[in-house]
Amino acid sequence: MSWRSALNSQSKHVELVIEGALSRDELMAACDRTFALALEQDMPLVLADCRMMSGGHNILDLYQLAKQLIEKPRVREMREAIIAAQDPEAREMLRFWETTCLNRGLLVQLFADREQAIDWLHSRAGALHT
Repeated sequence: MSWRSALNSQSKHVELVIEGALSRDELMAACDRTFALALEQDMPLVLADCRMMSGGHNILDLYQLAKQLIEKPRVREMREAIIAAQDPEAREMLRFWETTCLNRGLLVQLFADREQAIDWLHSRAGALHT
């Protein structure tokens, strides 16, 4: 149950790495910190590496998190690429997260491959500031 977020100044995005099981509160703290860091740095691109995530939260938690995120200032400027979990149950939760965010107009996409995720994340990055 660990997470860390940091600025990747070379690639110009914020990277969130989640390992193990995260409780609802830990997941919310991870998202809050990551999105705040991205906006503080005026770098609204987030790469969430969830390959080693194993759950710890449920669908209702994800639904509530998306509901809270949409109320934050500038969140619609954000773009999040997610590298899918190896754990099948956690991967399904990430699919739910992707769908829930997309239904709210947030730019989120799930990937199996890190390079594809980074390519997508930066593919229209310039358009976010116009």
